[in-house]
Amino acid sequence: LGVRGALFAAHRDRGLPADSVTVLAGRDREIWIGTNGGGVAVLDRASGRVIERHRRSPDDEASLAGDRVSAIELSPNGGAWVASLNGGLAFRSPERGTWTRLKIGQRSFSATDLERDGAGRLLVSTLEHGVLEIDEDELTTRRLELPVDDVGVAALLTDRDGRTWLGTSRGPAVIEAGDEMRWIDDVAD
Repeated sequence: LGVRGALFAAHRDRGLPADSVTVLAGRDREIWIGTNGGGVAVLDRASGRVIERHRRSPDDEASLAGDRVSAIELSPNGGAWVASLNGGLAFRSPERGTWTRLKIGQRSFSATDLERDGAGRLLVSTLEHGVLEIDEDELTTRRLELPVDDVGVAALLTDRDGRTWLGTSRGPAVIEAGDEMRWIDDVAD
C-alpha cells in the first residue's frame, strides 16, 4: 500500500524479481518483499517502485544466502534478517549494506521462519536443526535444547503471554518460560 492507501501492482514486469511473493515486511518508507526464487525486493512505499534488489550470488559471500525467501525480520537498528529455504540465514548490515551469511558448521541450512519470543530473542526455525537463537550482536546462532532435532520446524508464533508456538512435522508444540517445550497432543476442533 502507498501512504495514502493507494494499491500498487508490483510484479515481474514492474521490477519485482519473481511473481511468487512469500513474505512481506515493512518500515516507515519501505516494503520488503521476499519471493520464491527471486530473492528480496525493497519497494518505496510512496511510489511503489523497486529501489533495491537482493539476490544470492554463489561467488559473493556478501550476497543474500538464498533466493527462496521464507521470512524477513527488520531490526530496530535498520538491519534486516532474511531466512531462506535454499541457503539458511543472512543479515544485512545497515552500516555496510552487505550481507553476512550464518552457517551451522560449514553448511548452510533451510531456515523456515523468524520470530521474536517473549523475552525479545530472535529465533529461527529450521528443517534440519530445530530452533536456533540468534545472537544479533555477534551474528551467531545457538541451538535451543528442545526435543525437536529429528523433526522439521516450519513455523514460529509468539503469543501475547510470551509463549512461542512451533509448527513441526510431528504436530504443534509450545515453548514455555525457561525454554521448556511440550507437545500439543490434543488440539480442540
